[in-house]
Amino acid sequence: MAVAERAGTLPPLGWPTRFAFMACAMPELIKSFAWDAFVLFFYAQVVGLDGMLLGAALAIILVFDAVADPYIGALSDRMDRAPLGRRHTLMAAAVVPFAVGIAMVFRVPAGMEQWQIFAWLLGFGLLARVGISFWTVPAYAMGGELTRESGERNIVAVMRNMGNQLAILTVPYAAFAWFFVRGGGFSKPQLNPAPYPDFGLFIALCGAVLMVIGLLGTRARMRAVEQLDRSVASEAPETLPQLFRRLVAAIRTTPNVGLLLLVALLVLFTNSVVNQLTLHLATYFWQLDGSWTPRLLIAGVIGSLVAMFLAPAWMKLVGTRTAMISGLAVFFILQAGAVLLPLLGLSPLPASAAIGAFVFAFRVLGGVAYGLYVVPFNTVTYDIGDEHEANTGKPQQGLVASFMFIGLQVGSGLVALFAGSFLGIIDFPVGLPVDQMPQDKVRALAWFVTALIVIAGAAMAWLVGRFDVSAEKQARIRAQLAQTRAGGASRRRQILHRRHRNGSSRRCRERSPQRRAGPRSAAAAADRTGSSSVAAPMRGRIDAIVRVDRTAPPRCPARSPARSAECGPSRHAAAPANGFCAPSATSHISETSASACARPSRSTGVGEGEVEPSVPPGT
Repeated sequence: MAVAERAGTLPPLGWPTRFAFMACAMPELIKSFAWDAFVLFFYAQVVGLDGMLLGAALAIILVFDAVADPYIGALSDRMDRAPLGRRHTLMAAAVVPFAVGIAMVFRVPAGMEQWQIFAWLLGFGLLARVGISFWTVPAYAMGGELTRESGERNIVAVMRNMGNQLAILTVPYAAFAWFFVRGGGFSKPQLNPAPYPDFGLFIALCGAVLMVIGLLGTRARMRAVEQLDRSVASEAPETLPQLFRRLVAAIRTTPNVGLLLLVALLVLFTNSVVNQLTLHLATYFWQLDGSWTPRLLIAGVIGSLVAMFLAPAWMKLVGTRTAMISGLAVFFILQAGAVLLPLLGLSPLPASAAIGAFVFAFRVLGGVAYGLYVVPFNTVTYDIGDEHEANTGKPQQGLVASFMFIGLQVGSGLVALFAGSFLGIIDFPVGLPVDQMPQDKVRALAWFVTALIVIAGAAMAWLVGRFDVSAEKQARIRAQLAQTRAGGASRRRQILHRRHRNGSSRRCRERSPQRRAGPRSAAAAADRTGSSSVAAPMRGRIDAIVRVDRTAPPRCPARSPARSAECGPSRHAAAPANGFCAPSATSHISETSASACARPSRSTGVGEGEVEPSVPPGT
């Protein structure tokens, strides 16, 4: 590791670190599944919160989260001197707030009024969502810093998405196997309020444990990465208005950043439509039984896991942009078809076993298409972070990751606002058995879902086609960044060497009796020895030292511009012909100034562009 750091590079990424980064990706998806799949349904159909209040609370939470994300990203980019580094410090601070917030969201006390329920959801929802942002934004940025090699980055993207899919695969199974089971007098187990508090606690514990594993497993690698990059970003964090001005400037400087923001918004908008309203559709529109509902929630994950192994070869075959466009197009067609075909009477009947298999197949194939999109999208996100870093000269993975999460949070917030408001507008009933739910309201909800998917899909395909992410461009950017980091590592070594020499020179001066004692004290000490033959030569040498230190100006050889700037124009305006520095107006040159003008090298005695001080021999 030490050799790699001196060379300005890092060794290949090991599998333990890759699996630890996979663990880092999982808490966000565990939270997202629990939030998207259950919160809207729980508060609308179980707790009974008014649709308008529910939509307003969810929108406020997610928009506030989106506003916080870029500040978290920019703060993370500048926390080089934090106790655990610029990424891990914020990630460690996220564990407790997230766990407490998400557990309490599902633990609503009985007998609360509408506004009290609204305040409960708003307060603990903010704690959970902002808490997980302090984890997810720096963790995602860390993925772009673990390695700069394109092949390893593809592996990192695959590991991240495997972690995502593993989280989405296991949590629904656990939810319907351990918590939402038949019984309690409810036709659908998700309508029973009793399991929700324990389910929230389960989500909190899973997320917290994975956070600790991810922190410990990536600590050594990130310590080495941040040692290499430390000198690049050292400014203080900005205020919020300054940050948003920088966001606007970032979009102007690197247009791909703005496209990334919009694409992320539309992708999460569509995913949130599917995820947040799946329980509504499964309960009232498709009328799936208890065995098909959890399968439906994991169907997309199964397809995405298959796509993880196909995506690198698909990207190499068709290119990054084509892989993204093709994956998105098929994904949107399948997601819309799963709702539109039953509306048109072109699918099996609701409440039949065949309708469950029909929707499940569409979701699996949609998951494959989504996986073929999301792997190149994550790679493109890291590449855009590199592009913006090359344009600005500073690490920008945290800022660019925050851009993506702005899109994710705003998209999810818009869906929550639209869905909650739509349920309130059509006066969707609360607490009715499935067979008594008015079908006109159910069909209206299905048409609403289809329209949102189609509009978002069309806009998405157009945006992705405008990304400028060619392989040749990214190769040039990586070469430029490698050169910049190599120069930064060289400058840091020079600074450390200079500090070491300064400390050695200072210790030598403190040990020198001539420096510690004046000429009179030294002469008196010599007289006290009773040896006048030794005292006289000593006085001569001390007088010579005094003349050199107090009267003779230090020699001023030719210097580099950097050394001249270090000495300062007030002390050395120019080197006279006699080779001595011109005295300043104070007619005194301090030891620090003299050592800056002429400092001996530890290796050769006299460094380049320096002279040895004129001290008589024997001292």
